[in-house]
Amino acid sequence: MWERTLSPARRTKTPQRIANPGCPTLPDNVSARIQTSKVRLLEGALECARAGYIPAGLKANREFAECMVTYEDKISDDLKALLFDPQTAGGLLISVQKESVADLIQALAARGVSVAEIGSVQPRTKVLIEVAP
Repeated sequence: MWERTLSPARRTKTPQRIANPGCPTLPDNVSARIQTSKVRLLEGALECARAGYIPAGLKANREFAECMVTYEDKISDDLKALLFDPQTAGGLLISVQKESVADLIQALAARGVSVAEIGSVQPRTKVLIEVAP
């Protein structure tokens, strides 16, 4: 099944971010939960954020989309910022049925695509996206 839909052209070496803020794509009856401990960051990214290197596009993304996001207490402001970074345009989030996760990871890995399972889709809560440690 995955053979027809995967392409080497879809490979990415950039970290994933919350979503394209201009394009919320979740159905009305679900929310996404992202675990920041599983999000891959480029080496030095947090240090740059701490030093104040925040692109203007990040600020615009965050202003637009943050109303759809809640954070658990232990998420640092620097990490919150990186989740909205516009420089991760090559990042890709994929959502599949829980039963298909292992098959998809195997198919992507077989093609040399870096994969990280960073969260889940669950029944709708008060917000569209929940961010946890």
